[in-house]
Amino acid sequence: MNKPLVFLGSNSNIHKIYELCISAGYEVIGIIDDDYHGQGKFKEFTVIATEQELVDNTDNIQEKYQYICVTNWLTDKDSVALRNKEKRIKQINLLDSLPVQIATVISPLARVSNYSNIGVGTFIDDFVVVEPHVTIADHVAIHSFAFVGHNSNVGRNSVLQRYCFLTSNVTLENTVYLGLCSKILRSDVIIRQGTFVHPGLMLLRGTAVNEEVSLAGKDLRKVYQSVEIS
Repeated sequence: MNKPLVFLGSNSNIHKIYELCISAGYEVIGIIDDDYHGQGKFKEFTVIATEQELVDNTDNIQEKYQYICVTNWLTDKDSVALRNKEKRIKQINLLDSLPVQIATVISPLARVSNYSNIGVGTFIDDFVVVEPHVTIADHVAIHSFAFVGHNSNVGRNSVLQRYCFLTSNVTLENTVYLGLCSKILRSDVIIRQGTFVHPGLMLLRGTAVNEEVSLAGKDLRKVYQSVEIS
């Protein structure tokens, strides 16, 4: 907490992230986002530099501040979502390549076991529960009311949306996205890299790489014709 915090990237819900950081004791002074550098601000947040100036360490900004990537990534296939996903991966790789302090933000309202290992660049939101002997890798986002059971592992750049539930001994590989209210209810399963679990679904198995788990497949949807009974 000894250095002011700078957001790398931006986010349509940046005020929520800002309030979370303030509640966790950080002083947020601005952002670095090349998309908005020419405007000088994103919303009311000052754009303090470009990514290249961060690389070049202009005005010693590597030493002055600590950083966290706030660019959001979603599973949508439109051009904006795909660009944001690529942008986030580029930005977290940039942070990892530089000699900068990367912040980890944990809400004071979260319950995170002291016996767990939390990576850098990770957000843990209000009312999250992380049980003992959990390993959460770098640059993970865990949103409000999510539950991570003991001895589970969450891979780099994964997202657990609100009210997600992981039972014990579950492994999420890198870049897994668990939609709102989804649940992994069997221990000792592996959710493979790139998996997207649609909101509200319950899984009792592992997944394949880049699998999209949905009930909207042509073999799963059934339409029942209503019959009027006289």
